[in-house]
Amino acid sequence: MSNALIEQAIIDLVATFPEQPRFLVAFSGGMDSTVLLDALSQKIPSERLHAVYIDHGLQADSTQWAQHCAQICDHYSIAFQAVAVQVDSSARQGIEAVARQKRYQALCAFVDDQTVLLTAHHQRDQAETLLLNLARGAGVAGLAAMPNLKYWQFDGDQKKRHYRPLLQVPYADLKAYAKHYQLQWVEDSTNVDTNFRRNFIRHEILPKFNQAWPFFEANVAQSALHMSEGLSLLNELAEIDFQRCEHSAFAIKLPEDLFNHFARIKNVIRFWVFHYDMKLQLNQSILEWIESAFKGSTPQSQPQRRLANGLLRTYQTTLFYYRTFQTDYYLDADLFSPNDLQFWNQALMDDFRVLDQLFVGRCVLLRAISAKDMDWVSTPKKLKQWFKQHRVPVWDRQRWPIVEVDHMPVAVLGFHSVKTFVGKELPKG
Repeated sequence: MSNALIEQAIIDLVATFPEQPRFLVAFSGGMDSTVLLDALSQKIPSERLHAVYIDHGLQADSTQWAQHCAQICDHYSIAFQAVAVQVDSSARQGIEAVARQKRYQALCAFVDDQTVLLTAHHQRDQAETLLLNLARGAGVAGLAAMPNLKYWQFDGDQKKRHYRPLLQVPYADLKAYAKHYQLQWVEDSTNVDTNFRRNFIRHEILPKFNQAWPFFEANVAQSALHMSEGLSLLNELAEIDFQRCEHSAFAIKLPEDLFNHFARIKNVIRFWVFHYDMKLQLNQSILEWIESAFKGSTPQSQPQRRLANGLLRTYQTTLFYYRTFQTDYYLDADLFSPNDLQFWNQALMDDFRVLDQLFVGRCVLLRAISAKDMDWVSTPKKLKQWFKQHRVPVWDRQRWPIVEVDHMPVAVLGFHSVKTFVGKELPKG
């Protein structure tokens, strides 16, 4: 029996990270992660290894499995920790997706810039993932399936490295390795429950494909590699287009010439979402709405689409995504932030930075404009033209900042310049 592929996978892992980081192994106690832990222990000093078992609280035997994992790690003199997570079985995206998210969030809590998370995904897992994504109508990114190296980021924390050293190794090799070294592992009974889609593919679909095409899993994994190469090229093109866009964490202004190639529009929007880690799922329905909104928009239209976790809007050639949208505010000048309020035309508001210097000792506040303000704005038509000239979205015009000094309105921020304030006799509060 040859262990060449597994041994080579560990050699490649070491070469991929020459800085000799610590490796955090996601250790379930199952055969796959047991093989990975054993193979690592033969090539890497135990002090650089740390295993973590995640208890989702979904299995009656989970406590016994944690004890088994602790004993295995004690045998290898590898540091071990068991962590319990709470999984909401009623969540909309399904228990598998919720458990996966909770699992990686818990694992990444142990990862820093000197640590790499390792999981035991193998070639059959890759084939299953591609078939699952194919059934969902996935695009290039979905059909690229799982990358060898991935980055996780939770709640604005630093990016955490996640590597899959066994991704090109056939399942049969892992099984033969475990038998050869007489490894001990636990069996999860839910792995044969075909009510779970991945298990259905594993037990009902893949065997038939493998019967017809003996190298089916390897070929599918190879297709995923081809798609991964295509994804890399799309990302390079997206980065080039992205550099031509004005963008922030909530908006992207797209070059007009790109609208002749809407596939490139969708590509750069995906890149924007990824760049700012926006947690926005760009499914086909949303992408079709974006295309329709841009193609059907007029200067007067204000297309918008409410999502479960935010709001999409378009204005001219700009796409906006608001997780929250604040229409009303009343803030001291030193607390006012155009970026926090998600104003797009922030350059027009630079004067807010010097308000406290202009009105030393005075009470300076900023609030959203209202209809009553048109009573004291001497040139409301010019204000309207100014908004149009600077392409201020209609919804921002309706909440544009008014400057108050001693609770008296004195200016529309940006429309009235700093010079308007200097030497002006202001009413006393």
